[in-house]
Amino acid sequence: MYQNSGNSNNWIKIKLIGETSNRSVIGAKVKITKGTKTQYRYISSLTDFNRQNELTVIIGLGLSTIIDEIGK
Repeated sequence: MYQNSGNSNNWIKIKLIGETSNRSVIGAKVKITKGTKTQYRYISSLTDFNRQNELTVIIGLGLSTIIDEIGK
C-alpha cells in the first residue's frame, strides 16, 4: 500500500468566469509569473474519450509564497 504524505509546497487555484457566449471559458489562457519563472495553463473541455477537464486552473508554486503577476 502506498501512502502519499504530501509536502509543504504552495499552489494557487483560479476559477475563471466567462461571458454569456462562453461561460466555461474554453480556450482561455492563464499566465502566472513569479520571479524569473512563468507558467501557462490552458482551459480545454476534453482530454480523453468520455472525460472532461476541470474548468478551474491549479498551478503549483513550489516553495514560493508570492506571485508577481497573473495575466492572460
